Amino acid sequence: MPPIDGTAVSQPGVLLRDQVPVDCELDSLPVFVKAATTFSLYRYALLAGVYTRVNTGYVATFTSAEVGTVVTLNAARFGVASLPFKAGEFIQLSGSGAWPVTAVAADGAGWSTSAGLGATTITNPVWSTGARLELGITFKYTTQPVTAVAFNALQATVSANALAVASLQAAVTSNAAAIAKLQKAMVQRIGRTGTPTAGTGVANAAGVLLRDATGQDCAFGKLLIKPAGSGAFKMTRYLPNGTTLNRLATYTATIDAAEVGTDVVLTPARFGQTAINLVAGEILQIPGTGFLPLTAGVAADGTGWSTTGGLAAASIANPAWSTAVRLEVAVEFNYTSQPVTADAVLDLQAKVAALAPAPDPTLWAASAEIPHFIIYGQSVSLSQTERVNNAAALDYALRYAGGVRSQDGGTDPATIHASLTGLREQSNAPNAESPASGMARMLRQLYAADGVDVSAWNRKWLFSAPGQGATAAAGLAPGSGPFTRLLNDISYGPAAAAAYGKPTIATQMICLEQGQEDYGNNTAPAAWAATIESIRAAAQAQARITANQPDLVLPMILTQISSHLAYGRAYPGIALQQAALHDNPYYCIACPEYPLPPHTASPPHLAANGVEWMGAYWAVAHYNWIERGKKAAAMKPTKVVRMGNSLLATYPVARGRYLVKDDTIAGGLQTNLGYSLVDAAGNSVPISNARIVGRNQIAVDFASAWAAGWILRYGFADSSGGAVFGKGNIRDNAGDALIYAGSANLGNVPMHNWALHSETPVT
Repeated sequence: MPPIDGTAVSQPGVLLRDQVPVDCELDSLPVFVKAATTFSLYRYALLAGVYTRVNTGYVATFTSAEVGTVVTLNAARFGVASLPFKAGEFIQLSGSGAWPVTAVAADGAGWSTSAGLGATTITNPVWSTGARLELGITFKYTTQPVTAVAFNALQATVSANALAVASLQAAVTSNAAAIAKLQKAMVQRIGRTGTPTAGTGVANAAGVLLRDATGQDCAFGKLLIKPAGSGAFKMTRYLPNGTTLNRLATYTATIDAAEVGTDVVLTPARFGQTAINLVAGEILQIPGTGFLPLTAGVAADGTGWSTTGGLAAASIANPAWSTAVRLEVAVEFNYTSQPVTADAVLDLQAKVAALAPAPDPTLWAASAEIPHFIIYGQSVSLSQTERVNNAAALDYALRYAGGVRSQDGGTDPATIHASLTGLREQSNAPNAESPASGMARMLRQLYAADGVDVSAWNRKWLFSAPGQGATAAAGLAPGSGPFTRLLNDISYGPAAAAAYGKPTIATQMICLEQGQEDYGNNTAPAAWAATIESIRAAAQAQARITANQPDLVLPMILTQISSHLAYGRAYPGIALQQAALHDNPYYCIACPEYPLPPHTASPPHLAANGVEWMGAYWAVAHYNWIERGKKAAAMKPTKVVRMGNSLLATYPVARGRYLVKDDTIAGGLQTNLGYSLVDAAGNSVPISNARIVGRNQIAVDFASAWAAGWILRYGFADSSGGAVFGKGNIRDNAGDALIYAGSANLGNVPMHNWALHSETPVT
């Protein structure tokens, strides 16, 4: 409910115990103003048990005119275009007399005044629910963002289907009236259904409540009246709480003497406002004595009115309602009946995408004598490991003279790209084993299983890794130093290939291991995806020029990162965005990080064995997708349904395979196998007895009362106490038949498909 008046807060800083549920932005912060002063907001993250401030503070100012009213703060009032929060953060607000508390139990989980305003750290705060803070915070976030990647894909599909789109355009033109209804502006009118008349002025009621409430969230449009008097006309918004009406805000317009007895239209501008927004269920009060005309002997329009309570009173209890006379006033509220939502846009995108198939894998550079694989990203792609596993050169794979990381050989691009040599790993501290050898060895093994000896054929794979450690996506994007290295790795290829005796070369794939630094930089997941697409598209443009193949498509294979906990993030927004990219025809998820052996001395890096094994997973994804023409389904639930007090999650397990509980990961068996449940507000809902049901389903039990909006999550936490990877224990049994024959250090390892970090709505 909206905040009301109470006793002024005396402490300088108040820390709210309720955490920010998801990555989001401030939408509104309604507060009852007690004093004309500054009002500060600070963000805190819980790191190693200490509440640590993560910003320098946002400051708004209350004016003297706002004292005694409810003021709704937004980002602009704090002097910023947007005010972002990360999932799991805490908020501290300034007190010092600026706003009130009331002597009832706190809404939510409570608050603490243990530390000063804007303290750098807060240790062991003492929490309380002994009073209710008369303010609230509303966050806004997008559950299904229309991303740049999605828009670009839609644009490309539309361009390729001009005839079908022209037909759709014609249909839209011929159905303009129907489409207009989707965005139709609607009006709710209360009071007089016709034009108000002059009537007789109300004689003895300072304030008159209009009983008809707003039917939905809306905006005040106008108030129509033939006023019986002039002066300050106060309109007050009230929201019922039981039988009591609590004041939200009062607005004042001035009616001139010349307007008495004439048709007057009061708009938000007449009240000094750009807009006056209301929520469903609000009731308005207008002044009676001196202003409001009535018609005696005629029943009121609508459900009536009340003269209980004074004009603009802070609260009005048990109003007595009447319809004995008709008030000569009308009020209109504006709202949209059927807004066009992100869901509707995504539905249109899906329909347009269905006009044409995804890009044909046979157009991807599978026929070149030297297919080039680019390994890109942060330090795990380079890779920062404890040793080299594959020191001997492979006769079926290549690298540039400078190394797999050609930049290891120096800064002159002509020199480090001058020739090609057999692929072998080398140390250049802190980097050692890259994913290249694991990918090459597994590719050879997959071809051998299909009867092809790659050592004897006329093709050799080229691998290069131009990435850069501790670098967010924006630092790897076109125009950056690492991306310039990537372009050099492509453009120097033809000369090096010709010198090697195999003149045809084409870039076939980007393999990406990146996103960790974006947690540290608070990158929005949608912005991350847009940047990654800009990398893929720009690299594709160069690959087309270099290979002289204008229809070449450069796809991308990703590892889903698991290390959000290492960056203090309870919510793996980047990892979830990576899983969503799998549904894009240019992207494929090979595996999540958490099952791979970690570098225990340097988290969140992978050990040499983990990096080699990751390369093998990339090889399997590439072989199935490009060589065999079938991209595997992402190992995330296709649906979660409720059955009694249990939830049933269905996974896209291939025929002949089944789900397995596996506790061999670092950290072992996770609570509820890594599953968790939250409600629509992001609050935890207890679950128990997570278990495999049949071949492809997971069941979990819950005891709480069912509510719409629940979301089942997987791999968000590490119940073994680790603070690096989110984990879980679910995989299929693909590795029973597919074993990677790794290096001497790694050995033979199974290529199971592990469940991805995911969150799935419950239906």
